[in-house]
Amino acid sequence: MAEEVLVKDVFSRDMEDGGAELVRGLDQANIPVDAALWLYIPELNVWLLMLSSPEVSTKGPKSLYHRINRVLSGMTGSKFKLTIEHISVVDPRTPIISALGSFISTGPGISGIRFSRNVINGIYIEDAYIYRLVETAPQVLRPGQPKKKSVKQVSRRKNRSSVTT
Repeated sequence: MAEEVLVKDVFSRDMEDGGAELVRGLDQANIPVDAALWLYIPELNVWLLMLSSPEVSTKGPKSLYHRINRVLSGMTGSKFKLTIEHISVVDPRTPIISALGSFISTGPGISGIRFSRNVINGIYIEDAYIYRLVETAPQVLRPGQPKKKSVKQVSRRKNRSSVTT
């Protein structure tokens, strides 16, 4: 009987650098990005660079993709050839962004948080590398809802929750 073995696509340092370069470029181009993270999609065995912006709901995703593509065309510093096919633009209210944002807040800069094999609000996250998760609107902390972790708290647990396969 044959067994099928799935080998997980590796998240590389070059991907990390390419994503950070793009986020910096988007900031310099005054394109609002509330969330930026690489998300591993196990069903497809791919990593997607997920960018959340309020412009998705105000101007539409097509407009944002065009602006991102202009920034991409000017990128030269990264070894990883980041293309528009690697990117998914989403509304800040997208469930996975909301779930992560309810647990982690990085502030407006560029962070580097590995977040692996966790469930938040019923959403399983196989693997993610988070650059930015900015709270876009004040949230009311409901009784029983966990408080957000700071970058320092999450980073201390980074090695414990990150498992490479």
